[in-house]
Amino acid sequence: MTDATLAEALKALSAPFELNQIELLPRFTGQKVQENGKYVIPRDAFRRCDECGGYHAFPCVHLSYVGHAGVTMRLLEVDPLWNWEPVATNEDGTPKLTIIEGKPGLW
Repeated sequence: MTDATLAEALKALSAPFELNQIELLPRFTGQKVQENGKYVIPRDAFRRCDECGGYHAFPCVHLSYVGHAGVTMRLLEVDPLWNWEPVATNEDGTPKLTIIEGKPGLW
């Protein structure tokens, strides 16, 4: 890859995403209550949101993000040969998972 080609690819990767590719992720900012020894969002905090169209707890902030599909599409536009595969697999060929803080993560 030449320096010019690399510069073009980096410019394309850093280009702003289209508005239809940007999603909103609501995050609760209110006070949680204690129930059965855990802090949870109060049940009466949930309602339909005019901003994102979802049903979630209020008060909240909406975080803008680009999802997996949008990022993958951008990578393939810049480099059609781009590919991803897990670093480690189980004996049966499935991706190896590790549980971290109760959530699965790929190797």
